[in-house]
Amino acid sequence: MKLKDQEKQARIRQVTIDIVSEQGIAGVKMASVAKRAEVVPSTLYTYYKNKETLIVSTFTYIAQQMTEELHLLFEPVQPFRKLLWNLFEQAIDYKLKHHKEDIFFKMFIVSPYFDKATPETKRALETAARQLMEFGKEQMIIKAETPDMVLIAALDGIIDKLVDYHYKNMLTLDEAIIQAGFDVLWDAVT
Repeated sequence: MKLKDQEKQARIRQVTIDIVSEQGIAGVKMASVAKRAEVVPSTLYTYYKNKETLIVSTFTYIAQQMTEELHLLFEPVQPFRKLLWNLFEQAIDYKLKHHKEDIFFKMFIVSPYFDKATPETKRALETAARQLMEFGKEQMIIKAETPDMVLIAALDGIIDKLVDYHYKNMLTLDEAIIQAGFDVLWDAVT
């Protein structure tokens, strides 16, 4: 693909993320995406057959970026607590640096479009966390009888709420708050 085409697709993707973070998925209209991305509508339809393919493709891109950043954390040579801390801290950092992408992600997974995402994309999202939880169980540190997805829900829930409260000015995400959040998570899973 030519560089110019990649740049157009990146603009289209970013505009889609911006619109979803401002108006929700329902706010995405192909004509408004084309206009804001400064491409003619026919160009948009060259890359994306319809709104569904645009939304699902944007989600796939975000999921790939997120998993690439978070997969770098899993090094089973470190103690489990350190690995969990790294994932916790990096996930918060990712959500703060990529706030609009995080909003898009949250809206997508509760939308009917989520069913259109590939099974591989869905699995990739949980792979690092699932590997980490299995490692914790093997080390007999976390509750072996608790399903991985329940443990992941505890991890995601605490991280999401801390970031949400930060953006709503209900708390400042400083080191003390992040540590307190991690301590609550640790108590929940061990």
